[in-house]
Amino acid sequence: MDVKEMVNALALRSVEGLGDRTYKLLVDTLGSASAALASSKGTLLEALEGKVKVADAITSGAEVDGAAKTIERHIRDGGWLISYGGDGYPEPLSEIYDPPGVLFGYGELPLGTPAVALVGSRRASPNSLKLTYTISRELAEAGVVVISGLAEGIDARAHAGALDGGGKTVAVFGAGIDVVYPRSNRSLAERIKNGGGALLSEHPPGQKPDARFFPRRNRIISGLSMAVVVVEAAKKSGSLITANFALDEGREVFAAPGVAGSAWASGTNDLLRHGARIVESAEDILTGLNLAGVSKPSDQGRDFSSTLTGEGRKMFHALEDAPVDIDTLAGRTGFSPSKSAALLMELVILGYAAEWPGKRFTRLS
Repeated sequence: MDVKEMVNALALRSVEGLGDRTYKLLVDTLGSASAALASSKGTLLEALEGKVKVADAITSGAEVDGAAKTIERHIRDGGWLISYGGDGYPEPLSEIYDPPGVLFGYGELPLGTPAVALVGSRRASPNSLKLTYTISRELAEAGVVVISGLAEGIDARAHAGALDGGGKTVAVFGAGIDVVYPRSNRSLAERIKNGGGALLSEHPPGQKPDARFFPRRNRIISGLSMAVVVVEAAKKSGSLITANFALDEGREVFAAPGVAGSAWASGTNDLLRHGARIVESAEDILTGLNLAGVSKPSDQGRDFSSTLTGEGRKMFHALEDAPVDIDTLAGRTGFSPSKSAALLMELVILGYAAEWPGKRFTRLS
């Protein structure tokens, strides 16, 4: 997405009274945020099915200058922005009822890779924490991305397991993209940001955590995933909100059985009672989702001798499962951007890499 479209996307989404569903409606009908902001009131009213107040708010002037300053600061800090309908927006997320209009991020969002969410209690039992860590690590070793919310307890262990398994994980915030909550998870967030996946939020930098944000955040966690795994949850747990979003979005729901009569496991046991799949290991998830054959891309057994130069091999090793831009790859390898582009095209032609929108590349097994 170009800078102008990024700015217009944020400006449009920030219009008072315009929510995610309305943003989606405008983009689906008019083609882009830029087109919506440039439309006449009559065109907007037709697209908005008669929502006069929203049309008036758009035509009276969206805060384009403010959006531009927010994005400029975010990009200067190493972040990025994607919007519904634009390049790099996760396809599974775009298919839910109310996909977030804009998403701020850090790190590299692993697109096109199977993903599973693990959620549960912030005050989980030692056994549940151990189970979460083991499942996440084994999922990562199998090439599956782990999604969670960077909260205490189950979320934190899910992210840690994925990182220790050498895989990728995505942490979805219920606050501004630069506000790690709780603060105790700052080092974990840094690990994710610096090569372990992505940090993601629909809230701009500086937005403080709010109780209203966390239930809404859960639709993004489930929307990014093939399935939601609930490890330990009470009957009124926010994890059950995530599970309900998953069911509404057509995702699978798994639950780990808890001790009978335990209030902390009553939510997961209820899920099992109402048809959730039982999970006691990563294998249960991989088999249940037909992912048993998935594995992380590897160069083991590949014969480079007759096809790639030493420079080509170096570029191949710099690639990841998630899309990486040319400038980043140039920095990793020490090649110039033009040399990097030539080597990447060689890898694409030979079947060692895939090109993604925005001149980004991933390795192929």
